[in-house]
Amino acid sequence: MPERVQFWAITLFTGIVETFLAWQFLNEQITRWSAIAGHFVVLAAIALETFLRMKKGRDLRLNFLLFCFTLTLGPAGACATLLTAAMASLFSRKT
Repeated sequence: MPERVQFWAITLFTGIVETFLAWQFLNEQITRWSAIAGHFVVLAAIALETFLRMKKGRDLRLNFLLFCFTLTLGPAGACATLLTAAMASLFSRKT
């Protein structure tokens, strides 16, 4: 799978799962600890993906941003990463 498609897939997966967890928690359908556990499962999946990319010698910048943003912002982390990726590609110099 191409790098870009793989990044978009993991970011989309992160956004959907984190939003689902937040929605379930806010509607009191899961406990706080279940939401926290789900959040850490998502973070573990991102970390595993980053580790696998590191072993292949790929660029890790966006994966690290996704991890950090998701860790601190939860469901908004995926959106923040996508906006950062879009701005980076838009404002990068074409050489």
